[in-house]
Amino acid sequence: MAEAPEAALTGTPDLMVGRFVDLGFVESEDRIFLSVRDDAQRVDFWLTRRLARRLLAGLMELLGQTSHSASDAAARNRQEVLLFEQAEALSRRNATAADNIPLPSLPRKSGPYLLDRLDLHADSQHLIMMLFNQEKEKARLRCSREHGFQLVGLLYDKICEAEWDIGELAWLNRRSTMDIPRDRLLS
Repeated sequence: MAEAPEAALTGTPDLMVGRFVDLGFVESEDRIFLSVRDDAQRVDFWLTRRLARRLLAGLMELLGQTSHSASDAAARNRQEVLLFEQAEALSRRNATAADNIPLPSLPRKSGPYLLDRLDLHADSQHLIMMLFNQEKEKARLRCSREHGFQLVGLLYDKICEAEWDIGELAWLNRRSTMDIPRDRLLS
């Protein structure tokens, strides 16, 4: 679950501005269930393989573009810098995780929708994710970079649970691997 700051934009009757995102893989649908919610209601979406990969790739690209450390690093080290930033965000999440707390039973504002478009961008301090169905924005989430990394971790875990190929993003699997160059090994 990723939480967005209170300063998120306000919703309209047709737009949910969420504070939380919940993800789950539903094997019978072969899709990821994505729920955007606030304190009172939720909007649910089905996320296909194609859009799950695009969301994961888009989040990592945006996190890379907004990282001062990654932009200062040599090109060959940028992925490692992003993995380090993600590991830090995930460790902070794990220290405060509420994974065993049951999700609130909130009324569904609308959906579930088949997510057919998503837009990602950043302002000076936040990542903004806009979710669309039939060219109409149904939900928006505005979150910090740290929460963006946490969302990447959750999405990556669900993609792995689904056993979907993530192609060019396979380098994300290195987040739990330590690589010591052969010339640095102690003998």
